[in-house]
Amino acid sequence: MPFISISIDIIGSTDAKAKLLGHSSHIGTKATDLYESFQKQVLRVEETFWTMLRSSNLDINRLFLIKNIGDEVWYTYDLEELEEYERRAVVARMIESLVALQTKHFDLVAGPPEDPWNWRDVDPNTLMRIDLSLKITMDVITDALEVASVREKYLAPHVASLLSPLKKPTRFVKAGDDRYINLCNRLGIANQVKTKEKVLSSIRSDYIGWEIDRFFRLRKAAIKGTVLVGPNILSDFESNKLIVSTDTENQTKPGWTISNINIRLCCGQHSFTSLGGNYKLAKRYLPADELKGIGEGCEIGVVYWKYQQDVELNFPYAEILKKITANKTLQRTARTLAVLFGKLCRRRR
Repeated sequence: MPFISISIDIIGSTDAKAKLLGHSSHIGTKATDLYESFQKQVLRVEETFWTMLRSSNLDINRLFLIKNIGDEVWYTYDLEELEEYERRAVVARMIESLVALQTKHFDLVAGPPEDPWNWRDVDPNTLMRIDLSLKITMDVITDALEVASVREKYLAPHVASLLSPLKKPTRFVKAGDDRYINLCNRLGIANQVKTKEKVLSSIRSDYIGWEIDRFFRLRKAAIKGTVLVGPNILSDFESNKLIVSTDTENQTKPGWTISNINIRLCCGQHSFTSLGGNYKLAKRYLPADELKGIGEGCEIGVVYWKYQQDVELNFPYAEILKKITANKTLQRTARTLAVLFGKLCRRRR
């Protein structure tokens, strides 16, 4: 059942749609037309992601879309029936693909419904440019329950009972009944299509579990321009020396340890090659407070192209300040440190 879980999310999508709504009034066009332009860029992100996978020699047939929620997509990549070294090679290739995706630019230019390539006749005041940046999270999931089949098995009989006559609730409708098929489709029980001979039914996989919950908590720590690598991948790759630090930067960001790394690619059980040394890895510890309900903290890493210019490794000072504000002991400690620091500064003068 192991698979790679991948989340690709547009940063600031709500703010972007609010700007599009205001711009639609300014240029006298429908907001839905501009929303469509936005959605096409989101789809271009997916299209580019697929292309990156093929460029990294990954089997596109193992990729599966669990769901898309507007501007976020959740994919899985199946690791079933692969040897351990093959799984690690796939994970390394996936990191390569997603880092490559972060080097691409997805700029939305919203304007009137005229031909967008006819720039000579377009008033520049009617155009709005929005940079659509990405947050990407990935980790390997080894323990989860597939719930779509459970949902169908449990709820399908109840759908049938809802369509039974009120005076005869025990008379269930037949599986091929058009109303039953339509309601199952509308309620997401299963996707059913009726043919002359039989009813074809299919479901889309969905998963629950502790690792799934942790994965979606990790998404909040994802950073623009990078690929957040979860603790399952990070610990496995470091213990098997598949992430090799070439050197550690002298200047580290507060809370982060930054290294130039070489990602090794498994070619066999005891043979390796390299994806090159064009990557950086920044690691920090994510405490349990930032993973609400998970019950424990973990170490995370963000991988990015070493020439990437827009990576900002921020430390959650706002969360620390909230903890200090809520704790009187921490408040006294902070005041004491502030007084001592002030005295030290005066002495140096």
